[in-house]
Amino acid sequence: MGLNPGDNMTYVPKLVGKQYLPAVDLTLESSLNVGRLHFDETVKTYADSVSAFVYQQRPAASEKIRMGTELTLSLTNDPAKLPSAAKK
Repeated sequence: MGLNPGDNMTYVPKLVGKQYLPAVDLTLESSLNVGRLHFDETVKTYADSVSAFVYQQRPAASEKIRMGTELTLSLTNDPAKLPSAAKK
């Protein structure tokens, strides 16, 4: 007996506003993978990358996608790049 195709679907978590490592953890907990990481010009060192926040993600939060799909995350240390809702 096979699996229903809907059984291997999941929702993309909201990662915008989260720091790098918690965002990666949440991605993996959602049965998804981190694909590409884009660090802007504010991220120059490893310490900068660890403290960086996600300001964009693809696919968007709440999209229903297949488990194992790779997400693309854009990260910054510039609070002006975060959407106002994520700054709270």
